[in-house]
Amino acid sequence: MKEISGEVFVKENPITLFSQDNMVLVSQAGDKKNAMTVSWGELGYLFNYPVFSLFIKKERYTRKLLDRSTRCCLCRMEEEGHQYSAMFRKMSGYDRDKFKESGLNLLLDDGFPYFEKSNLVIFGEKIYVSKIRRHEFRDDQIQKSHYFSKSFYNIYIYKITKVLVSSQPKPILKQPL
Repeated sequence: MKEISGEVFVKENPITLFSQDNMVLVSQAGDKKNAMTVSWGELGYLFNYPVFSLFIKKERYTRKLLDRSTRCCLCRMEEEGHQYSAMFRKMSGYDRDKFKESGLNLLLDDGFPYFEKSNLVIFGEKIYVSKIRRHEFRDDQIQKSHYFSKSFYNIYIYKITKVLVSSQPKPILKQPL
């Protein structure tokens, strides 16, 4: 894999990364680590940094790790890796070791794990955390259709510190909209 800057990366078309590309969030705090599929997130600029934002339910095991750590990474898997994103979506990290059960090889970057089958890895340093408050939504349909009656979400904003892309001749992202 080769490294590109966060500034170069966010100038591509990253809109489908969360909604269609089965991004896998890798979190680690101390000796605990977890992976989960994320489909709600954003990429852009904030405070003159290239950033990504994540929206994580408070009940998720990953949220507890994100709260205890200053960094995380997002991995987009090669095509054959998409089968694993469904597993990460269904399994709970509270009682299972998703890394071990997936059989996927892990690589380390400055001590932080990511999946070898990734064709894109986005590393981030946490700069902001807040709770999303139900009463602040102006669209009632969102509250009705997105489980807010049972659960709340936290928003995490990360400064992009490094982006690794596959050195194979594949496009970084899908074609622009």
